[in-house]
Formats: sequence, C-alpha cells, structure tokens
Amino acid sequence: MDADPTIILTADEIQVYSTTRPAENVTYSEMWKSSRRFDAARWSEPVKLPAHHKYEVGRIHIGMTLADGTLLMPYSWDIPLEEGRR
Repeated sequence: MDADPTIILTADEIQVYSTTRPAENVTYSEMWKSSRRFDAARWSEPVKLPAHHKYEVGRIHIGMTLADGTLLMPYSWDIPLEEGRR
C-alpha cells in the first residue's frame, strides 16, 4: 500500500515522497522519493530512503526550512513495532 504523500517545492525542483507498507500484517514501512528539476522533462527513478525505525508514519507533519536553507521533514514512528508487538 502506498500512502501519505508529501510534496516539497524547492527553488530548483519538485520532490515527492510516499510511504509504502504491506496492506495487511503491517510490520514495516518504506519511504520512497522521486524528484524532477523544473528545467527537466523526466522524473528521477524512485529512491528508497534509509529507515531509522521499523514503521515510520507517513510524512504528514508540517515541514520547516532552516535559515541556511536546510529542509526538515518531521515524522513519527510506531512504538509497539519497535518493541516487537503488533
């Protein structure tokens, strides 16, 4: 199942993130990213992002831009799965 899309616009590109997880018996999630520069005709191949937890909840939180231009995309994770529970 793919859900919780996030779209980020930077000065140069459009970034799209999506959470992928099993439709049933959820035990993990994956985050994927694709992007397209404004001056390009094609989207990048999807890239799987590193996971820091078993099930990271989709990118549905408000992002921020730091003064140096760094983009922050907060997320949350599922504590029961981290503890080996369903």
